[in-house]
Formats: sequence, C-alpha cells, structure tokens
Amino acid sequence: MAMACVLHCTSLEQLSRTTVPQLGRGTEEIMTIDALANARVSAPARLRVNVSSRWLASLCFGLALCVGSLSLSPAALCAPKKAISAADRAAAQALFEQGRVLLAQNNTEAACSRFEESERLQSGLGTQYHLADCYEAVGKTASAHALFLEIAARARDLDQTSREEVARQRAAAVEPKLIKLRITVPQASGQDVLVERDGSRVGRAQWGLGVPIDPGVHRIRALGVGLVPWQTEIKVPPKPGLITVSVPPLMSD
Repeated sequence: MAMACVLHCTSLEQLSRTTVPQLGRGTEEIMTIDALANARVSAPARLRVNVSSRWLASLCFGLALCVGSLSLSPAALCAPKKAISAADRAAAQALFEQGRVLLAQNNTEAACSRFEESERLQSGLGTQYHLADCYEAVGKTASAHALFLEIAARARDLDQTSREEVARQRAAAVEPKLIKLRITVPQASGQDVLVERDGSRVGRAQWGLGVPIDPGVHRIRALGVGLVPWQTEIKVPPKPGLITVSVPPLMSD
C-alpha cells in the first residue's frame, strides 16, 4: 500500500543543500537531496512524496545513517576492525553496485549473490540492508527476518536509533510470512541422539520448537553411537505455517 512521506523545509533551495546518506555499503556515501526533490517533489514548501512502503523504509534507513554517524559511541569508534585489502574493498564495492543495478532490473536472484559476496568481502550495514531486502524479494523470509534483526542489533550498538527502528520495522513486516520447522525427537527412549538440519546441529533446546526456515528442500538427519542413522528430505513450500518432522526411535546398529 502506498504511503505518504511528508518533507518539511523552508525552501527548495534549503532542501537542495541538505545532504543525506545514500543507501551505500557503509557510512561514507552521501548524496544531495535535490536529486530526490527533482525526481519526487514538486512543491517547494511542504513536499509530499507518494512512495511504496519498501521504498520509504529504504529512504528512512538512509536518512538514519546520517543521524547515527554523528552520534557514534567511543566504543564503536575505537572497536578494532579486521584488516581488509584494497583489492577486496574494491571488489566489494563493485559487487555492491552491480547488485543494486540487478535489483533495479528485477533480477533478484543474481542481485542476492552479488550482495552476499560483497558482504563476505567487506561487511557493511548498507550491504546487509540491501541483502535482507533482496532475500525478502525472493521469498527467503527466514534469512531476511534474521538479517534485519542483525542489522537492528548492529545499529543499536552504533547508537543509530533511527536505523535500528527501520530495521526492526522491516523484520516485523516479514514475521507474518515466516515458515517454521519443528523437529520432534523421542527423548523418552533414552537414546543419545544427534540431530542435524542441512548439516548443522540442532541442539536439544530446539527440539519441539518452531524455527524459521527458508522455502526449498531441507535434509533432516539423526544419528548416534551404535545406532542406525536416519534421514529424510522435505520440500518446504513458500507458504507461511508450521511444518513438523518427527524423528523416529533409531534402531540399534
């Protein structure tokens, strides 16, 4: 549903001198808002822009970057950072820019892979936000939800309150779309069983708990010392709901 974003300014000239962060990889990129005004705005005094909710969230996320960058805590400013080579930084930026182009062309699958590689080379809140947005667009709701929450946590640590709020709003919007997988294990049998989901261990605390999962094929495996391993594959449809997989008692080897 379209939303209205109301921008207040004394004059278009004043607005054009105002700078806001572009939704870039980190906190360095800024753009003059007159480009936005020329593209989206017609009235000089009280400006009303009709935008989609996703576009509005992205805009507000970028605006929060400006505010947050001015209020970093000493701990955030002094935190040690992993050394990144110039080549990796250049590659990360190139991948990020290509991802944005692909996303604008609705080539979301390819865009996601570019953002993923850019984030691997050099992590940044801007990259993560675009990646989470991309995940949501392709239906990877669990990945999008988890990443928006991670962005919110990082923004909170950087004292970027507005940016944290936008990320939490995006996570809340994705939550009703989540698909959850519940794995039940017969604990009464006394067997010491190790359970895996797609190769990752599912700890006992997760047994019986609905955990968000992306659509697609997933493998559930159970094994133990002196026990015959058991496994199954399930195809999770892109439909919100709860899916339960019950691990049977394992046979002795």
